Amino acid sequence: MTTSFASKPAASPADTQQPAAALVPAEHDEEAPAQLAIPGKPVEGEFLSEDFVIPKLHLVQAVGPLSEKFTPGQFVYNKEEVISDGTAPVSLTVLRIKKQYQENLAYGGDQLPRMFDTLEEVKAAGGWIDWRNNERPPFSPILNALVLIRSPFDGETPLFPYEHAGAAYGLALWTLRGVGFTRAGKTIITASQFALKDGLHTGSWALTSKREKIGMNFVHVPVLRHDTKHTEEFSRFALGLVN
Repeated sequence: MTTSFASKPAASPADTQQPAAALVPAEHDEEAPAQLAIPGKPVEGEFLSEDFVIPKLHLVQAVGPLSEKFTPGQFVYNKEEVISDGTAPVSLTVLRIKKQYQENLAYGGDQLPRMFDTLEEVKAAGGWIDWRNNERPPFSPILNALVLIRSPFDGETPLFPYEHAGAAYGLALWTLRGVGFTRAGKTIITASQFALKDGLHTGSWALTSKREKIGMNFVHVPVLRHDTKHTEEFSRFALGLVN
């Protein structure tokens, strides 16, 4: 997802006749050579997706950095706030999704995994996504989801800055890989083509977790249940946050 605010209407002749105080004269400010409009737009410039810092939603496992601070099975918002112990449902709305293919690398390494948008790109890089001779494939599908989470707390909190009908909400990025993709990612993808084909933002989900044995290990997996259809008023509110 790339967001850009680079487009700007051409200045009219009246716009060019700015008072002398409208710009900071660069020749008189050695520490700030760039010119900044002083009256002007409060936000200027080109903004890309990597310029934004959006909180992330994580399901805590028995291993990894989060396990040192939180309990496995909990859902953690922004790596700092427990929003569910795994049994109390997290109420969320999926706003956008993007499926990609991520390289499987050994845990704990410094190398960043390669990421591709299509299976053809994976094959062109010499990779595949199916198991062969009981060996893990070099790439696996993942789903990146932008979700709107209803705050489980009473009162205002900076992590949930949006208000609707007396409830607080916050945006989060939720990445589903491995069993998370299989259990929850595919559920969202299927809903996008059937039950919520009019828009993922038109329905809410109840998210919990449970402990399962996968292969030789026990892990916590997300359990995603389609909850209700939103009202038109809420759907407009949710969609307005990303449009």
